Amino acid sequence: MRKNKQTELHQLLTEYGYTSVVATNCDQVYTRYLRPGDRSRPRPSSSRLRGEDNGARAPAISSIPATSFRDQHGEEVGRMTFRVLKFKPHQQSAAARDAAAPAKPTRMRAPRGPDNAWWWEGIDRGELLIQKCKACGTLRHPPRPMCGTCQSTGWETIRAEGRGHVYSYTVLHHPKFPGTTTRWCAP
Repeated sequence: MRKNKQTELHQLLTEYGYTSVVATNCDQVYTRYLRPGDRSRPRPSSSRLRGEDNGARAPAISSIPATSFRDQHGEEVGRMTFRVLKFKPHQQSAAARDAAAPAKPTRMRAPRGPDNAWWWEGIDRGELLIQKCKACGTLRHPPRPMCGTCQSTGWETIRAEGRGHVYSYTVLHHPKFPGTTTRWCAP
């Protein structure tokens, strides 16, 4: 498989330390609409490099290739320039990098609010609390503000004993949360 010149250019810039892309920009010009049966093909028309003055920031280079698009008769149907701004990250020692990096959180805090704080406080104590309707005695979980049986809003909690029969279960596979090393929410 033959590499295109743009790929070769970016590999060369990477070898010289311009390893990071900070921005891209694409400008397009359409000189005419395509017609049924037209076959458009890209043809590189020019390419240039330009050094960027970033002041106190890292040195950067813009790669600005231009491509023309022509139909099967060689007539131009459009042009495109695609600018890529690559830069050299500041070099620092591994110790300085580790010292500067914030600690990665391992777990996200559970959302606690006035309606569910009592449940999470029970979990903090190692207890599984279940709502019980004060009017009819119906147990409900997950917690809700009103009994589904008698529509009473009065409730109390009972502590689950930790014994029971498992009739069925489901294993949930959650995606990782960005910025964490775990897949699970916990208090």
